[in-house]
Amino acid sequence: MPVARPSLLLDIGNSAVKWRIQAGRHRLGGRQEYTAGFEKVLKAQWSNRLESLQWPAVSQSCDGPAWQVVYSSVAKKKFAESVLRLARQSFPGEQHMLRAQAQTALVLGEDRIGVDCQYRQSLSLGADRWAAVLGLAAQGRRLRSFLSPRRATPKGGRGSSQASSGAAAGPTPLWLVSAGTATVVDMVWTWADDNGRLWQLSHQGGLILPGIGLMREALSASTGALGPYVQASAQAGLFKGVPRQSHQAIARGIAAAQLGALLVLPRPSAVFLHGGYAQDWRRCLRMVCSVMPAPQKAAPQIFEIPELVLDGLAQWAKTLSARPLPPQG
Repeated sequence: MPVARPSLLLDIGNSAVKWRIQAGRHRLGGRQEYTAGFEKVLKAQWSNRLESLQWPAVSQSCDGPAWQVVYSSVAKKKFAESVLRLARQSFPGEQHMLRAQAQTALVLGEDRIGVDCQYRQSLSLGADRWAAVLGLAAQGRRLRSFLSPRRATPKGGRGSSQASSGAAAGPTPLWLVSAGTATVVDMVWTWADDNGRLWQLSHQGGLILPGIGLMREALSASTGALGPYVQASAQAGLFKGVPRQSHQAIARGIAAAQLGALLVLPRPSAVFLHGGYAQDWRRCLRMVCSVMPAPQKAAPQIFEIPELVLDGLAQWAKTLSARPLPPQG
């Protein structure tokens, strides 16, 4: 049986690039911000990791010497081009950019999971958002603890027409929250069979708003008197009643803005959270839920998956690995 082609996975974000090397059973990763001279640092990181893998010895156990570089990018053009240029030098082979698709399917072991995108133009959906949806598919076993058959089917959902034997009729709503430079809340309907086994995902759309860091920076930069309170707001704990201190007012104001999704999206059964401000966003959720009337007071279950985008890229890389290698020479 051929071994999967070695891969470099790249999540090229707004402020940093996250990466993962997958070669046979080896899996190494890292993160690099776009600081001055980041190209030199990133190249050294990759060189050190390849040396630790004893490459090219590892390549002899893989199905051919060529790497596949699989990436999603939302970064400025100059940063994306720099990262991909370095990747070509260190990981010669094919480069594949992930794009959202109207419909696709993933095979995870014995399970086949359908995935669809309800965006009117699927290609306009950010590639990192689509990768996170694919990454969610790999969380099937973790989802079984609370996925249950439901009867209500969302309007316009395509997944319900693809039911297999024993599949439940209705969906469970989940949120994918990327708490980074921007906060992105994606609404995903999930279908499971009577045993809680995931078999269909449908990306329904979502919200994009300034991230927690941007909100703090805007208040500090654009107001004269609030600056000193912004830093203190980041450490504000839970409190009852109307805020009566400036740092509390800022903390709850930002929390209310971040969690406005609770007013305009179906309340999720669980949240899959990732991004540099994940802990801050979790704190915002607790703050908002603490002042909500029962039964809305309870926060949904949260799964923090720091590498959800890379997990999605890994799923797509497996699909690409099944294709034959191009002729050499």
